[in-house]
Amino acid sequence: MSVKEAVDKAYEKISVKEKMAYGSGDVASNLILAFVTAYSSYFYSKALGLPTEMTGIIFLVSRIFDGISDLVMGIVIDKVRGRHGKARSWILWLAIPFSVSAVLMMLVPKGWGQTAKGVYVFLTYNLTTTVLYTAINLPYGVLNSLITRDRDQRAVLNMIRMIMAAVGVFIVNAATMPLVNSMGGTQKAWITVVRFYAVLACILFLVCFFGTKERVTAEVTGQYDDVPVLRALGSVVQNRYWWMILALAVFDGVGTSIGNTINVYYADYILGDSNLMTLLTVVVTLPALVALPFAAKYIQKKGKRNAMLLGHVLSLIFCSIRLIAPTNIPFLLVMIGLKGMTVTLTGMVSHAMLADTIEYGQWKTKIRAEGITYSASSMSGKIAGGLGLAIVGILLGTVAFDGALSVQPKAARDMIQALFLYPSIIISGINVVILCFYDLDKRYPAIMEELEKRRKAM
Repeated sequence: MSVKEAVDKAYEKISVKEKMAYGSGDVASNLILAFVTAYSSYFYSKALGLPTEMTGIIFLVSRIFDGISDLVMGIVIDKVRGRHGKARSWILWLAIPFSVSAVLMMLVPKGWGQTAKGVYVFLTYNLTTTVLYTAINLPYGVLNSLITRDRDQRAVLNMIRMIMAAVGVFIVNAATMPLVNSMGGTQKAWITVVRFYAVLACILFLVCFFGTKERVTAEVTGQYDDVPVLRALGSVVQNRYWWMILALAVFDGVGTSIGNTINVYYADYILGDSNLMTLLTVVVTLPALVALPFAAKYIQKKGKRNAMLLGHVLSLIFCSIRLIAPTNIPFLLVMIGLKGMTVTLTGMVSHAMLADTIEYGQWKTKIRAEGITYSASSMSGKIAGGLGLAIVGILLGTVAFDGALSVQPKAARDMIQALFLYPSIIISGINVVILCFYDLDKRYPAIMEELEKRRKAM
């Protein structure tokens, strides 16, 4: 294939079928990740009786390892190319192992002592999240920048990805507690539910693999040489816009992790019914999906940065209003629904904005490092996510939370309510400030024009 043919292919129109196949990978990821994030702490404390401070520390330490594994995997992605491409090969190789590992997390031997259970939880949690999720999800994220080099089509791929991710989260949060409770709430019930998610995730990863193509090659980017790891890392460190996206990922990771983890506790111990987790999920997800066409038009007209900024401003407003009557269920559901719409604006553009920083990094440093760029950002987000899980577990442990009790002490209920209400307000405010300094959208056309001139001059 000539260079011109390769470039034309990298900018060709992506079919709806391929876009949906790409999005299916995020359904698969979230069938497992959403479950682990939202329910692992609750499962370990409620079904197995493990202290929340123990699991909180496990989550925090594990996410530090998880962050390191992201960086290692990013280097591997940039160095290793399988027969099926730089990113797609990993999806094929790890679809089955990742799905199996999720079931292993639930198979904690009930007859073991607390310490032995803690070791088992640490090992299987890390197998799933630190090793296998990292090794399959990072290449999946990089695949966005390899399917097409057209910025608008990347944005569409990211929108499809967000929709499909929401579908995965919706399935998990809407179905898990009703299914588990209908089967008696035992460990066996949890295993049965996770086994179903794992099989479905495996199938969807394979759909993603077989339904997508990698079009962005060295002929397209103009970078043929193998960049040393330290030079690649140096190029990322010099990328000011990557630092901004990194900060957003860190704060969002902490906030999302706290929110996803505390929701089921809030439904169970504050609102009085764990099955309300399903309703909380519906009012977050459905308004977000309804808002998608309007959000897409706003993004097209105003740009990605402005869309994310508006989303965080609105999130700050709606989360603050929620303080008026946090236990009034109808009022709470309305506020959560409005907050869900803001996630459409922020989520639709996050990965596309990260992909844009790759082009800026290549323009600034003459080095293109997709794997390390994605992995370094994902690393920080995962560490932040682990911090969120740890915050919930450790703080609940300090106020005498006991998963064996149907009614918690007042101090525990107050802590659950505080964790439900305040982190989202603080984090939305911080993200608004960060986005005020992000101006890559304005500079991007000139940057791409210069990169094209360099490629032709080679």
